[in-house]
Amino acid sequence: MGTLEVVSFFFFFFLIFPDISATESDCSSSSCRYNDSIIRFPFRLDGRQPKNCGYPGFDLSCNNESTTVLNLPSSGEFLVRDISYDTQEIRIYDPYNCLPRRFLQLNFSGSPFNGVYNQNYTFLSCPADLTRERPTFMPAQSDQYGFSSDLSDDLLLQWDVPNCRDCEAQGGQCRFDSNASLKIGMLL
Repeated sequence: MGTLEVVSFFFFFFLIFPDISATESDCSSSSCRYNDSIIRFPFRLDGRQPKNCGYPGFDLSCNNESTTVLNLPSSGEFLVRDISYDTQEIRIYDPYNCLPRRFLQLNFSGSPFNGVYNQNYTFLSCPADLTRERPTFMPAQSDQYGFSSDLSDDLLLQWDVPNCRDCEAQGGQCRFDSNASLKIGMLL
């Protein structure tokens, strides 16, 4: 085969099978920095992985300090501490280290996530002239989002869709079956 035939063959091959070049090879795992959470399906890292690599609502980004960021549409940005793909949980925290303040406006609408732990809280604050420490927050009976008994903990969120637990349990990873639907399959 001459050079012209080889070039023609590859041109023809990728013309007929365009999805081969834009599927699994472009969707390799990524992270914001060395030794950080591995970002893979259903998540995708904006700017480092193509849109077809992640499920809708699972976009993550890197901030200026190379920390992984999750933007909850109705609640703003949180930093990602860890992702567990087998249990479908993501552990996030407030970048300003004031989780109680974030509870007051926490809203999961428009996101695929829910809280793992639920506990009710009432927030009380003492005036700064009465205490030298930050305001006191106490657990009580109300209907707020709560995730653990210690308000300095991270938020542990889970997702149900897409359900990749079976793929993970079998030692594989989820991915889209095709670029045309949201149906998922397993990549071994």
